[in-house]
Amino acid sequence: MPHTPTEQDVRESRDALTKLGYTEAVIRLARPDDPAAEGTLIAGVRIGEACVLSSSTRQFGGSTLWLAGLLPGGHCLKP
Repeated sequence: MPHTPTEQDVRESRDALTKLGYTEAVIRLARPDDPAAEGTLIAGVRIGEACVLSSSTRQFGGSTLWLAGLLPGGHCLKP
């Protein structure tokens, strides 16, 4: 069933990544200036000198995963 991501989804995703040891991952709902559709769940996880980024929404039935370089300051996404 279609589902628009919520803050509860953000918390659950953050908890899951934290349990895996990715304590500095940024997980939130995408904003207009993000590389994902506004309102989707977006996550940025630093792995060495690169970022693994993901956006997903059950509303549209899919997800996207891509790699990128770090932002100035060494982050993958703006908090």
